[in-house]
Amino acid sequence: MAAIIHLNRPTWVFDGSDWEMQIGTRGVAALMPNADEQFPHYQWLSCVHLDFRDHGWSNVDFETAEIGKHAMEQWWLHLCRGQVYRP
Repeated sequence: MAAIIHLNRPTWVFDGSDWEMQIGTRGVAALMPNADEQFPHYQWLSCVHLDFRDHGWSNVDFETAEIGKHAMEQWWLHLCRGQVYRP
C-alpha cells in the first residue's frame, strides 16, 4: 500500500514564476502569483488542470506558496481516494 501512496504523492517544480504540482511528469495543478490588487495578502492562486476541474480547487487564493502547496497536496490525496477535500 505504501508504494501506491508514494506514486500518488505530488512533487513541485518552480518554472520561474509558477509552482507546478506534478505526478510523475504530468502537471495536475499549479500555483500562480496572484495579481489581484484587491487582495494583496493572498500572494498565490491555484489553477487545476482541465482534466481535474470537476474536483474543484481552481482559483483558490493562498497567503503563501507553502500554504497553497500543502492544501493542494491534500486536495490531490483526497481526489485519489475518490473523496472531496473540505479543509
